[in-house]
Amino acid sequence: MLVVGYIDESYSGENPPLTFGLNCVVAAGSEWFWIESAWNRVLERKNKELEAQGRQRISRYHSTDLSNFAGDFKDWDGPERTDFTDRLLQHAIRGNWMLSVGFTANLKEIGEVWPRVMREGVMQFGYHAMLRYIMLKLVQYVPPAYGEGSEIILIHDRCAYDGILLSAFNYFLKERPDCAPLFRSIAPMGWEKCIPLQPADFVAYEVMKETHRLRPGLKYRDRRLSLKAFLDIDTVGADCMEIPTEKVLEWKEQVEAKDRARGKAYLNDPSGV
Repeated sequence: MLVVGYIDESYSGENPPLTFGLNCVVAAGSEWFWIESAWNRVLERKNKELEAQGRQRISRYHSTDLSNFAGDFKDWDGPERTDFTDRLLQHAIRGNWMLSVGFTANLKEIGEVWPRVMREGVMQFGYHAMLRYIMLKLVQYVPPAYGEGSEIILIHDRCAYDGILLSAFNYFLKERPDCAPLFRSIAPMGWEKCIPLQPADFVAYEVMKETHRLRPGLKYRDRRLSLKAFLDIDTVGADCMEIPTEKVLEWKEQVEAKDRARGKAYLNDPSGV
């Protein structure tokens, strides 16, 4: 069976982010046809309502803008946002089997404990590490769910880190050649021509916000109602977690040991930051 996973990222506003997440929503190719068709119908219906009210049409669902009443959603309010989100979940997601796999991390903290990552690009590290983690999870979930011999196509939202994601994809398959038959390809696409990247955006944003709300020192917030509604759908499965600092420190020790063995310990000299 052909399975397609759509990948998107989301992160909080700090630089580097306190919370960065990469998420993949997975469904069979045939399921995506129904999800995409229904999602598009909800968008079209909403635009007809907006036009009838003399208001601005929306070009797409975009979590950040919708949550902050920005861009196409600048004249919206809370009840309208809730109703629109509920329509998308009930008409496009409910009844279609979907798996969500994702990871988050505190990139600010990682940069502080691993100076080399900060120097070379903590965002690059986030994309590279999390895609490999996602692929590892897909190895665990896809064959049992969709059958042995299934293949996965990965599509991610086009961004400044397309090359990093391709590098991570190839690195994973080099390290795990036994997984090569499962993964067919990875490619970037723009949201303009790829409706499924919009539900991927929804889930990535919700996962990021769920992790961020639990950060120590930040004001406590209840779980978002939109995430509760998504998780209550009985055809949805989710496995999303934060990469602990202990794991990052383990990677740091492994990388630095390899560098020392190759006579490149200078790469990890914190004075170079």
